[in-house]
Amino acid sequence: SWQRAIVGSLASVEPKRTQNVCCKECKVSRRQLIEKIDSLDRQLGLRAEVISLVSQHAHHTLGRINPAWLLGSGALAGVLANRLGIGSTYTLGMTGVRLFPLAQNAFNLGRNFGAGE
Repeated sequence: SWQRAIVGSLASVEPKRTQNVCCKECKVSRRQLIEKIDSLDRQLGLRAEVISLVSQHAHHTLGRINPAWLLGSGALAGVLANRLGIGSTYTLGMTGVRLFPLAQNAFNLGRNFGAGE
């Protein structure tokens, strides 16, 4: 008798297995939720793969640079950060990051123009 009372109280707390909707308000079926989770899982997997490829490319690129350049640029960045302050150095760095693609395209255009193409 007491076991039936416990089972009865647990049955009222446990969600019904036959119900195929997550809640009454949203009316989203279990199948739709599973499909959405699978879709988000695939997107996450693709993003992780892209990040892995970008980091491999960066590692390869840094491996081709002379270590003296890396040490020198790191020392210069340290001096600038100390001299200008971290806020100004960050602003200067972000401006350089934004202008780098523009400068790279300009140099490529000049190189192509000089080659007579």
